[in-house]
Amino acid sequence: FKTTSHSGAILVANSAQESNFLFLYLLNGVLNAVLSTPSSEVTVSVDPATLSLCDGLWKSVTVQVGGGILEVTVLDLDSNVSVMSSMPLSLQNIISLDLYIRFGGVPINSSALLVLQRYGLVDPFFGGCLRN
Repeated sequence: FKTTSHSGAILVANSAQESNFLFLYLLNGVLNAVLSTPSSEVTVSVDPATLSLCDGLWKSVTVQVGGGILEVTVLDLDSNVSVMSSMPLSLQNIISLDLYIRFGGVPINSSALLVLQRYGLVDPFFGGCLRN
């Protein structure tokens, strides 16, 4: 992705019942990944102190869930600098997502938006570019 916006939803993956979520979003220039189930939530934040995320330059993001951790790695494609952050997962965090994946925003009438608003994300849309 690349953006100069400091807040917005980049990716939302959820179960068919919209009870389990994986979010990737920017909030005040910090990249956050949230794994949310009805019984627990785990958040991993990538601090932009080492790497500016809102400078309009391309970043590559990898989110991995497995091996008992939620891990987020960001690579600046211009400088080749990478930053990684992770959090351990409990058995309560192990979920199965039915592959409903949305890039670049959250539908206004979805429960995903309500969950993201709890984290302080007001704008549910991503203002920038995404590419594979």
